[in-house]
Amino acid sequence: MAIGRFDFKVTGPTTAYLRLPTYPDTAVGASARTVTLPDLMGAYQGPYVVFDFDKDGVLIGIEIVGDDVEAEQDRPGEVPADGIQRRPNRSRA
Repeated sequence: MAIGRFDFKVTGPTTAYLRLPTYPDTAVGASARTVTLPDLMGAYQGPYVVFDFDKDGVLIGIEIVGDDVEAEQDRPGEVPADGIQRRPNRSRA
């Protein structure tokens, strides 16, 4: 089953995650594939954006990764309280 509603969480000072109504109600292993905005557009100006898809190719979530993620990555082994694993903040230029 899907959550059936939008669920927006601010996960850091400049980072957020939007679960779409198609997001499964069990978060474990929900994302089977991710595509980044740079994958689609190449170089651009703006935040690092990640699109999450389920095993059937349905868009289930969108993550906006801010500069605060770099600070989290300086503490290896820690998992954010919300359980969402962040991707590395890559160059956006």
